Amino acid sequence: MAATLIDTYRPAEYQALPHLDNAFDSFLERSPQHIIEEKMMEVFRKHKVHNELAVCLIHRHFDMGDDEKLVEFGAISTPWVVRDENMMGGSVKPRSWVFKGGKMIPYEFGFNEWGQPAVYKDVPDKPAFYADFNAILEEEGLNDLLGLTLLTERKKEGVVKVEKTFAKANVVFAQPDSWTDDNAKAAVPAQWEYAPGIGDFVVPVKKMLCFSGCFCTRGQI
Repeated sequence: MAATLIDTYRPAEYQALPHLDNAFDSFLERSPQHIIEEKMMEVFRKHKVHNELAVCLIHRHFDMGDDEKLVEFGAISTPWVVRDENMMGGSVKPRSWVFKGGKMIPYEFGFNEWGQPAVYKDVPDKPAFYADFNAILEEEGLNDLLGLTLLTERKKEGVVKVEKTFAKANVVFAQPDSWTDDNAKAAVPAQWEYAPGIGDFVVPVKKMLCFSGCFCTRGQI
């Protein structure tokens, strides 16, 4: 099995990502949930990366300039001009990747603040896992739909994270699990984590939901 190389950020790859609505339409049409719950879960278990990584829906909410990266700091992701990953005493780290041409290409980043515990760790040194995960994507034709993201925290019982876009800022809010039922038509599952159960894995948990910009213009939040 060919090795998967970890590549550097390329603005053109970010701009080529599907917008949220298009990504979700494709998800519904291609129905890969069983792949997430079976084949992908097995490689996560085999390589023991379930505490470090999660599966994500590849998408973007807005366009950015060629000199910008989408950087998460706290609960907010915005475009930053990053000339050096070490800045303001902290560091900018890749946090989400798309697989293309046998390479892992970062498209989202996170900022570790000086003097605080690092939220965004280095990408795990698991080349065999990345090769196995990429093989599933290629076999199922999902390279343009699903990728990997750092698992920075476990889903808390009774809580779901909701990401909403305001102009060129993605803001994550904590909401009760019941919120997804009340807003089912607008909810887009965007991240799946694998949690160890008693002696085995439980099925993936939909950890984060994303909402298109038009959702708030309808006044439903």
